[in-house]
Amino acid sequence: GKGNAAAVGIRFHGAQHDYLSHIDFHIGSGLAGIHQVANEAEDLRFFGGRYGILTEKPSPAWQFTLIDSQFEGQREAAIREHEASLTLVNNSFHSVPVSIDNDPEYSDWLWVKDSRFENISKAAIVISAENNAYTQIGVENAVAADTPVFARFRESGKTLGRGGIYEVKNLTHGLILAAPGEMGTIGTKFTAMPLAAMPAPAAPAIRALPPTSEWVNIHTLGVKGDGKTDDTAAIAHAIATTRVLYIPSGRYIVHDTIKLRPDTVLIGLHPSITQFDLPDKTEGYQGLGAPKPLMETPRGGHNIVSGIGLFTGGINNRAVEMLWQAGADSLLDDVRFLGGHGTNNPDGSRWSPYNANATGDQDIHKRWDGQYPSLWVANGGGGTFTNLWTVDTYAQSGMYVSDTATPGKVYELSDEHHVRTEFKLNRVQNWAFYAPQTEEEGGESPEANSLEIA
Repeated sequence: GKGNAAAVGIRFHGAQHDYLSHIDFHIGSGLAGIHQVANEAEDLRFFGGRYGILTEKPSPAWQFTLIDSQFEGQREAAIREHEASLTLVNNSFHSVPVSIDNDPEYSDWLWVKDSRFENISKAAIVISAENNAYTQIGVENAVAADTPVFARFRESGKTLGRGGIYEVKNLTHGLILAAPGEMGTIGTKFTAMPLAAMPAPAAPAIRALPPTSEWVNIHTLGVKGDGKTDDTAAIAHAIATTRVLYIPSGRYIVHDTIKLRPDTVLIGLHPSITQFDLPDKTEGYQGLGAPKPLMETPRGGHNIVSGIGLFTGGINNRAVEMLWQAGADSLLDDVRFLGGHGTNNPDGSRWSPYNANATGDQDIHKRWDGQYPSLWVANGGGGTFTNLWTVDTYAQSGMYVSDTATPGKVYELSDEHHVRTEFKLNRVQNWAFYAPQTEEEGGESPEANSLEIA
């Protein structure tokens, strides 16, 4: 409403696996649509307001990723921020003075990919602390119209840009290393090419879920989800007979691999309270032997899996929580891989991952680093992976990608608390990782590697 100059729509101050999606903000005379940011957001539209987003450093000083979103008509800036570690993918800015405004004397690690800037009167990006080594600005594949200044450097007054319609192939500003072993210097690279016309908007980076008219509640197909019933056969029947399954809250107990069809779509209510659980000491998952998944997609599938949690216990040595073999158009979104920090008991209380001196699990039979990777993308698998949280300390790694050239894009995946490796890639081509987040604890992972590539 009018006259609420200090009003904001949402204060979004959180940590891993928080996200906002599919929201319109009609800010009018207000201050901002979002005040403070956390983790990831997608498909947001901001109309009017002093700012669309007003923020500083996210809650635990991690990054923020914004995807498939639009800003229009803000009075001062679409985004005003400092140290927000912004990763912006496929966003558009229209009819604002400034698209991204870094506060005076503050740096940021800013990455802008596949975005549009139209009718920007002052500057698409205002860069502050331009000689600070923490200022790292990157833009790739942006298009602009009626945006004569693409970047303005606050301290020096230097500007980059051009008239008319143009494409920014690359903007890099920050510490540049000319060659291995040399000292870095602060520098700027800018490559812009004229265009005859603005290209059509790109397709969304995050594939849309099917319309709700196609969803079938899995409970109507005989699946219980009561934390007691063995739902293995009922889930298999539901997948065999129904393409799009909606999965309400519950703990779905299974004793064998849930195999999806090539077109199966699973949509859970919430990844903390909609879980597929493999009980400890399940037959077929014990001892030495080949990996055996809790859930598996077929090779080349077009699957969507969203909003669920996966848990394989701590005494199932052959377990893989998700074996992903689906194709380039598939989507794994808002999934939690449980078994360490961030795991909840059935009553909602926090599950402790430690014994008394943080050297192992409270149950001596549950061995850290004793299972196969939680999320294993293999055998030509690929697709889009967004807003995932993988914290299973029993697993060898949170995300392992092997033997694939199928394109993969990973957005804001939190991979934490493993003993050896968080992200591991082995014989992989055509993959991109945007804003991965890792964290370790002194108990289980003082020797862990954040990323291994072979």
